[in-house]
Amino acid sequence: VAKLAPTSAASSAAKPATKPAQKVPVAPTGPPDPEPPEDLSVPSFITLLQSALPDSVTSVSYWVGDWTVVVQANHLIEVTTFLRDSPEVSFDTCSDVTAVDWPPRDQRFDVVYSLYSTQYRHRVRVKVRAAENEPVPSVSEVWPAANWLEREVYDMFGVNFIGHPDRRRLLMPDEWQG
Repeated sequence: VAKLAPTSAASSAAKPATKPAQKVPVAPTGPPDPEPPEDLSVPSFITLLQSALPDSVTSVSYWVGDWTVVVQANHLIEVTTFLRDSPEVSFDTCSDVTAVDWPPRDQRFDVVYSLYSTQYRHRVRVKVRAAENEPVPSVSEVWPAANWLEREVYDMFGVNFIGHPDRRRLLMPDEWQG
């Protein structure tokens, strides 16, 4: 520790008072990403899907502990029915339906279905890419819980779900254009 020399009142009046150094706040880093499995082999439920419906999956990805399959809109019903009904897969819960808007892309919307298997305790995201006015089949016949979730996506993003039993707005007024 360095010692400071005593100063007289006269010398301290001549020098302007200095402020103590400001402590710069550090942005929180958040929790660490979960460790990926040691072998990142594609799980069996995705390989079963790809072998049962070979032309339906356009890509597979893994991010932050969850797998995502991107499927073509015209194959969505058969993919989701397979994921629900196949005894080796058994995705019995559609826990969420949401959308992501990527305005620069031609197919600007990613409609995202979050699925969960209570039997096997695994999850997957199923994504469908759609252009602004391109219809997306409703999965409310496959999972009744998707009814309100698809209505919310329709209301907030304008995604045109075809075959939906009750496509009404939930949040916005009927005359809303957005």
